[in-house]
Amino acid sequence: MRPDPKETERVKKAEQLRRKGQRALNDGDYEKAILAFRHALKQGGDPEVLLTELGAAYEAGGMAPEAYKQYARARQSVASGELEAAMASTLKQQGRGHDAVRHLQEARRLEPNDPNLALQLAETLRSMGSRRAAFAAIMEAVVLAPDDAFFHQWAGELAYEMERFPEAVSSLQAASELSPGDPEIFGMGALAMWANAQPTEALRAAQIASDLDPQSTFFRAIVAVLAHHSPGATPAEMPTLDEYDLDRLKRWLRPIGLALPPAPESPEAPESPELPEPPHESDPS
Repeated sequence: MRPDPKETERVKKAEQLRRKGQRALNDGDYEKAILAFRHALKQGGDPEVLLTELGAAYEAGGMAPEAYKQYARARQSVASGELEAAMASTLKQQGRGHDAVRHLQEARRLEPNDPNLALQLAETLRSMGSRRAAFAAIMEAVVLAPDDAFFHQWAGELAYEMERFPEAVSSLQAASELSPGDPEIFGMGALAMWANAQPTEALRAAQIASDLDPQSTFFRAIVAVLAHHSPGATPAEMPTLDEYDLDRLKRWLRPIGLALPPAPESPEAPESPELPEPPHESDPS
């Protein structure tokens, strides 16, 4: 049986519209993308694919409620962890954290071996203030992807934030072994080690962070802070930080209660010598 030319043309037109929508979405033209995907649906394109892409266009355009509706329509055709996670993302944007968690739990049930779903669940729980549950979720990601430094680092940062310093040290050390060129890992690892009563190792890690990024005043500041609070350590000069790095350093130091060392005093400018007053001219008489 020969294919129907009209059907062939319809499928071709739907695919052209879909590609047009994808290009518009990549270019940030969300209204054009939404229009193209809608027209592709009217042409009879694959609803599962097009509804998912239409939802993504609405979400990228800041229209989370409408994005959720399109993802939900796509889910009527097929259940997938990706769709559940997409729906969770839109709910989180609307401040509906508990509903987002419910969708993410379903996503994990559908795709239990995906570490990124465990990460998304951890991020959502953390944003809701449920740090203990978030830590349990990120450790599931670590188990699923033990060779990925990012998950170890994320777990270490959360453990540090929770003041669970032995776990923070363990996770950040694992991350540093997998990603030995990342100064962020060594910088936070140094603070976790100091809080874990490992001052020598802490100073060594802080110096590694500074050596990895010698232009960074932020990591030099961590060296200076730890040296200042470690008896017997060689003093290190506290660099001047811009507002962003100063705020970040204060946030990093908050869980362990360390204060910034005093800033070095600026040398006083020498006093200018007083010049003698010029002689007064006498009035002609």
